[in-house]
Amino acid sequence: MKIDQIYISAFGGLENVEINFSPEMQIVYGINESGKTTIQNFIKAVFYGFGKIGHSVETNARKKYRPWSGKTMGGYIIFSHQGLTYRLTKRFAERKAQDQTQLLLESSGEPINLKNQEQPGQELFQISETEFLNTVFVDNPRVDSENLSELDQKINRKVGLSEYDWSYEEINARLDKARKYYKPDRGDTGYLARLEQKTDDLNLELEQALIRDQQVADLNRSIEDLEIELTELANRENSLLLQNQQHQKLKLAERFEKYNKLQDSLRKYTDFTNDVSDGVLRNKLISVKELTDIANQRQQTAQAQSEYEIRFNLAEQRSVEQENYRNEAKRTVSEIVAERSRLQYLQQKSSEQNPKTFNKPKISYASFIPLIIAEFVCLIGGLIFRVNKPVLSGILIVLAVLLPFIMVFIYYFLQRRHEKMLKQYHEHIRKHEIRTLKIENGLQKLEWQLEQIDQRLKQLNIDQKRAAEAAEYAEQEYQKEFTKLKYLIKPYFSELPDDDQLDLAIQSLREQTVTGIHNEEEVKRIKEQMKELKGSYSTTQFYQAYQDAQNWLTEKQAELRTFPEFSENYIASQLAGIQENRLILREKLATEKTELNHLMQNQINTIELETELDRLNTVYKKAEQNYAALLMAIHLLEYSKAKFEQDVRPLLNQKTAEYLSVMTGYRYQDLKIDQDYIVRLQSDTNDNLNYYEQAFYSAGLNDQINLALRLALTELLQDKGGSIPLILDDPFIQLDQNRASLSLELLHDLSQRQKRQIILFTSQKSLLNIAREKMKLINL
Repeated sequence: MKIDQIYISAFGGLENVEINFSPEMQIVYGINESGKTTIQNFIKAVFYGFGKIGHSVETNARKKYRPWSGKTMGGYIIFSHQGLTYRLTKRFAERKAQDQTQLLLESSGEPINLKNQEQPGQELFQISETEFLNTVFVDNPRVDSENLSELDQKINRKVGLSEYDWSYEEINARLDKARKYYKPDRGDTGYLARLEQKTDDLNLELEQALIRDQQVADLNRSIEDLEIELTELANRENSLLLQNQQHQKLKLAERFEKYNKLQDSLRKYTDFTNDVSDGVLRNKLISVKELTDIANQRQQTAQAQSEYEIRFNLAEQRSVEQENYRNEAKRTVSEIVAERSRLQYLQQKSSEQNPKTFNKPKISYASFIPLIIAEFVCLIGGLIFRVNKPVLSGILIVLAVLLPFIMVFIYYFLQRRHEKMLKQYHEHIRKHEIRTLKIENGLQKLEWQLEQIDQRLKQLNIDQKRAAEAAEYAEQEYQKEFTKLKYLIKPYFSELPDDDQLDLAIQSLREQTVTGIHNEEEVKRIKEQMKELKGSYSTTQFYQAYQDAQNWLTEKQAELRTFPEFSENYIASQLAGIQENRLILREKLATEKTELNHLMQNQINTIELETELDRLNTVYKKAEQNYAALLMAIHLLEYSKAKFEQDVRPLLNQKTAEYLSVMTGYRYQDLKIDQDYIVRLQSDTNDNLNYYEQAFYSAGLNDQINLALRLALTELLQDKGGSIPLILDDPFIQLDQNRASLSLELLHDLSQRQKRQIILFTSQKSLLNIAREKMKLINL
């Protein structure tokens, strides 16, 4: 980087000042109070601002350099950097937040965006303010050793021994804090221990959740079975209640039929009709007893016919149910065949796949031979190139040291990869076994269902045979009763009589044989029977109840034919037993539902637990890797610090000693610089090997020591292609003519050799005579 021109519109006591600089070394001469220090601080303020701000004028540069005329403080600098020419304009306000900074390409005027407008020099040249003030900007030769901690890390980067952006103490503190976070030395448990504890807690919670899930599944199964039993009890109770209601309706119909017969008899007794049986009886000599026997036989025949019809319908119903269960059995068999095919396929796949073997990575002694050879080659190369090519020497030595760590890291990486592949393989096998187990469980369930269907089919087959036998027996009974009826009516009737005709015939005979008194008694008895048959009903209500009973029997006839007939006593005992069983089942069902609700309230989703457990395992593995990386980083940091003290510090001592030797006429050739950048110089006495601090030497020698240190730091810290100008403010004011001449010659030689622009501000006329022929002079 080269400064081509500066223009100060207003800064301190200067206004409208323009200075053009050459790309090499020049001397800016001016008497006291001519503005040399002001120009130097203007350059520093444009690139790096005013720095720390105090309250007084002495400590507040913004107040100190406020224009005397009251104009806006500012100006611009035209500089070339990396083949391009820029114009950096800055206007300073009362406050830092109100400052205006603008960077333009000088050739096109295109604006360049700056992220750090307060200190554009740090963004453009990658040089911090501390480095700038302690290297190239020399307003005071002494080095600020208290603020040079960041120089160590940058020197380290320049020689290739570190990649850190902070100081050693900051990095070490951060790494140690991170290490204690994962595994503290003592006291509280670390992050890794907390992860392990949390993982153990989740595993225990997952086991408990699986046990609760099994309990919930068992309770659901038991509750489902109990509800099925209650449903079957309710269905059986409904069927029994329906049959009981049928008995009541039949009794009502029978009472009504008897009532009608009694009413007809009463009407016959009242009308004294004698011709009601004409045209029906073949022989009028039939007795009442014979007619009664015929009527009873006819009723038995009707009952036998009704029994036959019921048994026949029941047999047909059992056949339909048997056919339905056969179809269900076929569907279940097809599902079993499909599941068995899936299971055979999975088992075949499992048998075809050979179990994988994972060999644990091993390192033999023979594998260390190339590593040892490579280390020796790097070490020997580092020693050979140490003088001629120090950078290459440092790189080879670093490679020799890092090769064992790289080998350990590769072995660690292979070990972790082997464990990961082995776990994935076992996880794949576990999922395959779970899938096979699910199919086997489903197959067992289908086989159990098929077994239940087969048992039901066998029971239905037995019931159907029994129903068919009962229907056949009922038909035989009906034919037998019908044959008896035909045998009884054949001598007396020309055709098969109905009940009314038989009653009328009996009444006609009875009217012919009994007296009037007997008829009256019979009428009274019939009325009493009719009243008893009606009960609490009126005649109209009794008739309506009969009609309702007939309609109900007609409506329920198809349903009633499917039930076996039971007596009323049997139905009553069964209903009482059903009530007791229902109470027991409901109590058991309530207990199990209460237990299920209690389990469901405390139930935890096992899928979420497994997901969280997998996440924790991943986090734990990553934490272990981070902890191992931290340990390696701490080790490498300690090694880098040791290498810095071993390699870089002597290099800084050598450069500083070379510059000091030239500036003192080779009087002092050896010195030491400690960690606080305190220089200790060896006396020029040959037999004195002790090193003494700067405080023991003269002020002029101290200025030369500090200037030599700055030049050494500048050469180590800054690249030659991107070096920024060296700006000095009267660095030789305390030197004699000879040493000032030697120091000036050194600066000129550095400018020529390093292609570095040097701007030296001075008020010493003696320097003008020395530099008149070799350097450009600028008079203020």
